Amino acid sequence: MVNSIEDIKKFINDKSFKKIFVLCGKKSFVISGAEETFRNIVNDKDIKIFYKNSELPVFEELIEIINNIKNFKPDLILAVGGGAVIDYAKIANVVDVRPDLADLIVNYSYPFKKKYAKLAVIPTTAGSGAEVTSNAVIYVDSIKHKSLH
Repeated sequence: MVNSIEDIKKFINDKSFKKIFVLCGKKSFVISGAEETFRNIVNDKDIKIFYKNSELPVFEELIEIINNIKNFKPDLILAVGGGAVIDYAKIANVVDVRPDLADLIVNYSYPFKKKYAKLAVIPTTAGSGAEVTSNAVIYVDSIKHKSLH
């Protein structure tokens, strides 16, 4: 565990990341002690932490996350959490908000764009698979939809 924390610290502080957008679940990030650890390993960085609210990755919250990322303009998106957090991060980093976005997701034709920022993922659960694929899931009107990219 100590080596892992040192590796994360080195990665974050040795790169040219000035602004870091942290996407996480409050329960896994705060209760696990990751929030305190994270704050102790970053030096001179502008950090915005977004705590997801929904248990599942839902369209409405995805829009909120994308807008936060667009407004903050991070150099790094750091997803710390389970499958929903990781799915949100993967989609939010490559999709722009537009009026027909929900329809495009339902029809599996995501409007992919250039990435907003570098993306790093720190899974807090084992077995979801979200951390090892480029696939992501989002729920639109309570129906599960996959993205493939």
